[in-house]
Amino acid sequence: MDAMKRQGDLERAVRLFREALALNPTHEDSIYYLANCLEALGESEAALRQLQRLMELNPQSHRAYKRWGVLRAMSATRREELEEAKAVLERALAINPEETGVLLVLGEIALLERDWEGARRRFEWATRTNPKAVNGFYFLGYLAWQRGGCRPSPGVPQSGCGRAR
Repeated sequence: MDAMKRQGDLERAVRLFREALALNPTHEDSIYYLANCLEALGESEAALRQLQRLMELNPQSHRAYKRWGVLRAMSATRREELEEAKAVLERALAINPEETGVLLVLGEIALLERDWEGARRRFEWATRTNPKAVNGFYFLGYLAWQRGGCRPSPGVPQSGCGRAR
């Protein structure tokens, strides 16, 4: 873990996580962090395979579903891949409906799809659940701006409100 977190030596961390998995192939932390290291090294498909393995090993692993969905959404080049990401993120949300990171990603995907109402619902849910979900508030402001109006916050000049020209 030190090789990854403190030293930033991802290649070494990959080697060490693989060695740990040779000793215990079902060690969930090793699989999860191996996937994160692989993704950081630009090996997205290998990372997705590790996370898929973790989802199969532990069908209740919220973090495996969340990370797989986020990585698939970030690397999606086709609509089908984005749909896969949404389905897996929905599963993560079903496992833990109080975790707001999944809601924010689903909201961002809805924005990409121009599903303004779906995005609004996700961001409102995230900000109600977690008042520190700053991205949710930001995107709600964006959606208000898209509609052509917003309510300024106290102390914020009203000139910043409304649709850009």
